[in-house]
Amino acid sequence: MPKLGRPPAAKLIATRHISELRPGSLRALFQGGAAVVMIDVDEGAADIWRRMVLKTAEILPWLLSLADIAANHYGGADITTALGDVVYFQPGLHGYIGRKIELDLDEAGRLRCQPDHFRQNGSVVSPDADAMVRCWELVEGIMRALAPQDWRGPSHRAVVQRLKYQPSAEDFSNLAKLTHNGLSRWGRLGYRIDVNRGTLHHRLSGRWVSDAFGVLLAAPGLRGIAKGINSAIAGRIAAEAVGNRVVVERPHLDNRYFSALCGCRQSVRTEFLAQGSWHEVPVGLNRLAIMPGLLAKRDFQIRPLLHRVTYPKDLAGATPDPQTGDVTLLLGAV
Repeated sequence: MPKLGRPPAAKLIATRHISELRPGSLRALFQGGAAVVMIDVDEGAADIWRRMVLKTAEILPWLLSLADIAANHYGGADITTALGDVVYFQPGLHGYIGRKIELDLDEAGRLRCQPDHFRQNGSVVSPDADAMVRCWELVEGIMRALAPQDWRGPSHRAVVQRLKYQPSAEDFSNLAKLTHNGLSRWGRLGYRIDVNRGTLHHRLSGRWVSDAFGVLLAAPGLRGIAKGINSAIAGRIAAEAVGNRVVVERPHLDNRYFSALCGCRQSVRTEFLAQGSWHEVPVGLNRLAIMPGLLAKRDFQIRPLLHRVTYPKDLAGATPDPQTGDVTLLLGAV
């Protein structure tokens, strides 16, 4: 059963320099047993971080008014397809404020950014064009290394996300309560059902299965049955694996080819399950941490990585920087 805190076997986390990436090279590492691959991009990741988080002309959504966040929201209700500025506080499922962009090439081969502008304090600003080009180049390089050498698959889009987590589990909980209390009566019921979904074992996390169990857990006469089934599937895993953590995003697989993470982590942690234990993904500013997703399984026969986001309970008190603290820059492809 999964445990927490065991140091990862060396082969679970591989390290490569960006210059070493060749068609199929990442695929070989993942198929050979690596769970996460750290890509050293010299100053590349830190430079993008500076341009997009530290010294950007954009005022990022966690520093904007709610009115501007709403004006910059271009997506729908599905978290996997929403673009622009997003606010998600769903206990056990999601817990961040973010800005999400997709990049692709138009018919003339020019790089296209969606959304290509954001409203802030009465003005309009566009993402740094040079940083967008650099993000596209990094994603393309990783995709070539992730795919088989002879792959000629369909076109894809690059994903560029800046995600802000809260300084503590208590801050997250307060924002989740605010979200819940701002809904109408039926909206609050739906929210509670989603909260119930967040308590389920990841083997019950499929959309329709988790929906059904979320409803059962909300029904007084059926709650005990649903809890019993969940406990029977989880066994003792849930309690022993959580340990001194508060899980803000339950174990899940990303619905993209890969997720490449860098950022400034002061409170939250990303952890992955491998060899029966949970291990921390070493997220920092000098390397990109590559984790394969569901599309890599579909097209490249690479096993996706089960991971979660947590708050350690025993973390020493800190005051994260309001602009950069606990911000993750995520690059990916869909």
